[in-house]
Amino acid sequence: MKKIFIRSGMTPFEGLSPAQMLLDNSIGDNAGNLIYMNSIYRTLMTDDQTEFLPSRYEYYPSQARMINENCSCVVIPLADAFRSSFEGGLNSLTKLVKAVHVPCTVVGVGLRAPLGVTSFQDFPFNEKVKKFLSAVLDKSAIVGVRGEITADYLKALGFLPEKHFTVIGCPSLYTWGNRLKVRPVQIQHDSRICVNNNVDADQNVQKFIRRLMARYPGAVFLPQLQREFRTVYTGASFVHKDHSKDYPDRITDPVYLEGRVRFFCDVPSWLAFLRESAFTAGPRMHGNIASILAGTPGVLIVKDSRMEELASYHRLNCVYSSEITEDTTLEELAEKADYGPMEKAAGENFRRYIHFLHSNGLKTIYDGGRIPASGSTPFDRRMALVKPFGPIVPVSLLSTEELADRWDSYYPAYEERYQKMLKENGRFRRGVERFVKADVLRRKILGEDSSRS
Repeated sequence: MKKIFIRSGMTPFEGLSPAQMLLDNSIGDNAGNLIYMNSIYRTLMTDDQTEFLPSRYEYYPSQARMINENCSCVVIPLADAFRSSFEGGLNSLTKLVKAVHVPCTVVGVGLRAPLGVTSFQDFPFNEKVKKFLSAVLDKSAIVGVRGEITADYLKALGFLPEKHFTVIGCPSLYTWGNRLKVRPVQIQHDSRICVNNNVDADQNVQKFIRRLMARYPGAVFLPQLQREFRTVYTGASFVHKDHSKDYPDRITDPVYLEGRVRFFCDVPSWLAFLRESAFTAGPRMHGNIASILAGTPGVLIVKDSRMEELASYHRLNCVYSSEITEDTTLEELAEKADYGPMEKAAGENFRRYIHFLHSNGLKTIYDGGRIPASGSTPFDRRMALVKPFGPIVPVSLLSTEELADRWDSYYPAYEERYQKMLKENGRFRRGVERFVKADVLRRKILGEDSSRS
């Protein structure tokens, strides 16, 4: 039986409740991870006996023995992991990779940087990236990176293309193999338009999205962050660094009060909702990729290098945030939409991706050149047994009884975890105090200067 240890918050088969997923942060801070992981699980689940052991976003060297004894390999899906806010995670992964004896494959890692980045020497995480890549390359044939900007970054660090790393794009776009087909654009005044957004997007983008939602009464906002999940599910405001931006971050916002918000914590429900929509727009990469997988046209608003390199590699239909003006309309962007380049590039991109997986000794459902029909793979059969949750509606749409049920499913468990954390922190603090007191006593007995402690 093949068992794969995989960096992921959960398996798609667990059927965790929304409250449980919110408590555990099973989406890894962003629901876009679900789209990403869904594709990798589907590709690597070659038979009904394939098992996955999710890391639940925790990795310690102490896990190595269990992995070595039970797993055939370690698969590490990563997005924009080369960034300052993930240095701790990168260090933990490096230690785990060094400790295991089985093959380790990094799938789709990328750099987070502003648009137009040309110099890579001053990033504070460079040495940590070098250590991580070196550790992985001791356990794998080659690393898969998201795009050419990340490739240029790794070349600047001294790594060699096609020897140490290769560009594979984003695995989420290979969910259906080499098939990417978007239906023609048809937008009416009452069409459902799915909007995604990012609080870091420029103000001109925020205003464009507001205008879009005002013009189309059927437009719906689909947030993706864990903190926004909490807002939708409990009503707590989304706390972020810049409240001056015109962003829907609390349930008193008209977008919430009008009930025009949906959150998705399972992929089947997300794609089903998008299939019934006319168009998607916004600066969220995986919000737009989900739309593509559903066959729904849309436009990605590119705001940084991580989006730029993926849009370039996959030839996605996109517009740069700097091109959005006060006069920009959705109709204008829809008229310019062209999905031909993306569909044409899909075959060769997919071939490179499968070659990368094979180079690392991973088997796939596509081996032998076959492209399984939708619903026919071991993953599809397993997912058919899992009941999707459907769209999570905001608290503004709930009755008092429904709101009470939702709070009862979340807050008692949250309080229990909080109290447990306080006890554990208290035990740790008391342990440190005992150690310090014992060390001071030891120094006194030995005649050492205790002030140095």
